[in-house]
Amino acid sequence: MIKDLIKWVAPGLAMALAATTICLTSAAANDGAQRLDPAPLIVAQLQSGGSIVTLDAPRIADYWVSATLQPGGTIVFDGYAPDEATRQALRQFQGADISWLKLGSGAPGNYRPAVDFGLSVLARMSEGRFALRQNVITINGIARSSADYQALRSTISAGAPQGLVLAQAEITAPVAANFTWTATKSAGGAILLSGSVPSPDDEAALLARAGANARTGMTYASGAPNGFSGSAQTALALLQRLSEGRIVLEGAAWTLTGTAKSPADKAAIEAEFTSKQLAAAGWSMAIAAPAATVATTAPVTTPTAPETPPAAEPAAEAPAPDPEQNPVIIDPAYTFSATRAEGQTVLSGQVPTDADLQALATQTGGSIDALSVAAGAPDDFVANAQLGLQQLARMTDGRLNYGADVWSLSGTAPDSVTADAIKAAIAAAANPADWTATIAIPEPVAAPVAAAPATLSAAAAEVAACVAPLADFSARNAILYQSGAAVITAASEPALDELAADLSACPDAVVHIEGHTDADGDDASNLALSVARAEAVIAALVTRGVNPDRLYAVGYGESSPMADNETPAGKRLNRRIVVTVLPEHY
Repeated sequence: MIKDLIKWVAPGLAMALAATTICLTSAAANDGAQRLDPAPLIVAQLQSGGSIVTLDAPRIADYWVSATLQPGGTIVFDGYAPDEATRQALRQFQGADISWLKLGSGAPGNYRPAVDFGLSVLARMSEGRFALRQNVITINGIARSSADYQALRSTISAGAPQGLVLAQAEITAPVAANFTWTATKSAGGAILLSGSVPSPDDEAALLARAGANARTGMTYASGAPNGFSGSAQTALALLQRLSEGRIVLEGAAWTLTGTAKSPADKAAIEAEFTSKQLAAAGWSMAIAAPAATVATTAPVTTPTAPETPPAAEPAAEAPAPDPEQNPVIIDPAYTFSATRAEGQTVLSGQVPTDADLQALATQTGGSIDALSVAAGAPDDFVANAQLGLQQLARMTDGRLNYGADVWSLSGTAPDSVTADAIKAAIAAAANPADWTATIAIPEPVAAPVAAAPATLSAAAAEVAACVAPLADFSARNAILYQSGAAVITAASEPALDELAADLSACPDAVVHIEGHTDADGDDASNLALSVARAEAVIAALVTRGVNPDRLYAVGYGESSPMADNETPAGKRLNRRIVVTVLPEHY
């Protein structure tokens, strides 16, 4: 019977006979040809004759394994395990599902340390995914708690086990059921930051902006509204103009309350609300003017001349000078400047401390290569620099300069309303006499006389109304999913509301919802995931009243990257939903 079966052995399948035990060893064919696997037929024939058959696992050229932690606690293993003993060992983990885990030889030597590392990370997540391809590890997911988030960041910073490369690690803080944030300023000037903050980087930036007297009671959480960091920076700048007060974020609504330092500060806050259209963005305020100071007049008495001149009292000794009362020595050569052009800011000159340097860099996001730390600045230097940089950011181009104890701001504002608001803010400075401001506005351009443009058809005009908003929405990549799944996160609900509103401008146009993934995992799984995610967006839009007949889900998988898949930043850009409106009606 053995001779009859040898003819079925394909190239790459070896057979060995020892007593009554027969071992079959297969090797992957490298010529790309599709072959019928003869092993099942041979095994069936040999076993029917009473032989004991042992099959080695096929050799895998592109070896990979993944573990996906689902919200319910199930860990789904996929890919390959080197042997049945390893496969069964992974099955012992709580919630493990190894149904998709196949046997394959050719595993990297550090397979088990890599899997143990990945599972230890998943143990601190509410959901997430670990993947190993050859010796490269990728991890993403959501931490169980703020403490787990900090522990995971420490683990990631320490790196993967020896011999392994940690190519991607995207860990998100736990989602807050109700994202809130508060900054409270006491009458003594101390500021306490509390509530939720997305990351340690955001926390450090806010503490730097709040100043040296700031303390933190914040915990890490995701689910912040869009633009949280920039709005919180604006909030802290407004809080500086209060003698005491607080700013509160509840959901997407910002509320500022308290007492202004001066009438000029109150006017500056109101001007900021107007110029930045904060009320339209969901902000509200209740700012009290400072209490008026009532001057008291001492009663006037007419002294009577004494009959006998009093004896002269001995002159009091002059008090010894107190070294702690010595004034700060101001360097007359101290300079600082900031130039803004084409949306970029370059800082140069000197600042008092490293902390001040970092705070100004965070405030502007500009270049600080020409900035140095030096003593000799006046006491109000940092406050004036922050004020000037705030106003410079509102200009299309300009320059802030300090020298000879005088601050100057010059440049062009986008319109007269912004120019007036900038001037009002400078006038409200603690010492407005130290400032000069020269703010220009663009000259109005006369529209050229031209022939009347061709009138768009109603259908074309409707489509045109959606093109720009949808392109902007797609560029922001605002829709987020649970890791490795097609489940949209709760934090994306406002983005879906926005998308439905954008689509209402072209209610009859055909719209493609296109799903894209990065290159992690196999092609087929990525294609299926991209389609499922696009379909999830359509389902969410239908619940918001969008007609399903005009919506089409399109999946591209990893086939159309917009960035390099070799870096975490590139992969993040490639995982996206693109919404495209077609020039046709359904």
